[in-house]
Amino acid sequence: MTPRRRTASPRALAIAGVTAGLLVGALPAAGAAGAAAPSPAAASTSLVLASPERVPAAQVVTSRGRAAIRWASQRSSYPTRRCIVFVRTALKVPGRYGTPRIAFAHARHRHRTAFSKIPAGVPVFTAGRTAPGHVVLSLGNGRIRSTDWPRPGRVGTVSLAKFLRTWNHRYLGWSEDLNGVRVWHR
Repeated sequence: MTPRRRTASPRALAIAGVTAGLLVGALPAAGAAGAAAPSPAAASTSLVLASPERVPAAQVVTSRGRAAIRWASQRSSYPTRRCIVFVRTALKVPGRYGTPRIAFAHARHRHRTAFSKIPAGVPVFTAGRTAPGHVVLSLGNGRIRSTDWPRPGRVGTVSLAKFLRTWNHRYLGWSEDLNGVRVWHR
């Protein structure tokens, strides 16, 4: 099956570029040497959109996931020990379970995949020595947005592998649903 060709507006191309940058970490830091804004000519080119079957799972981002990533990325601080509230708020899901571990136990669509295969915009669950566990928001490509990172009361972006090593946690998995609400699907 041949991908359909669609002409995308400059705004759609900009959004797609930002989303792709979030997923693969390809965006240069603001003010970085050699960082240039996209040319107007690039914005007028046509974009080939592949069917969902051809897009690797880690690259498919739902509109809910995009909004959650945008919301989480705008936060630099958050009350300590409120990771489940942070992820719930980002995904616009009502409260139901008080701890990440209980929320993961009740999730109907749990997965345990390689870090690089976790889709962007889904909750990722970890467990350590404390009973509640921890939940973070996936940014895709093995990166996460977490409360209490790099220190209590802060919100930061880090690789899931580094987070697990630093916190001495183990990876439980990720889910397509949180508190009975579907937040991701193929």
